Amino acid sequence: MVNSMPFDYVLISRRGCLRTGARYHTRGADPLGYVANFVETEQMIIFNGNVSAWVETRGSIPVLWEQKGRSLKPKPVVLPSPHTVRR
Repeated sequence: MVNSMPFDYVLISRRGCLRTGARYHTRGADPLGYVANFVETEQMIIFNGNVSAWVETRGSIPVLWEQKGRSLKPKPVVLPSPHTVRR
């Protein structure tokens, strides 16, 4: 309650399904720009007929890289971009 008036709080999370996986098993981005473990979270407050919203996104760093291996500290590998490869 705010000033004795009720309000609604809405929380919505959308998880990407193209590069899912455990934190240490799927990382980085692919050539199409999809990052690993992408999540978009939207928070909304509805009060006295007004709606206020906030959107947050998270995921791996959006550059071409990957990190493979079962150890806790696998070395990251930066992949060549198709736009920067010299022919």
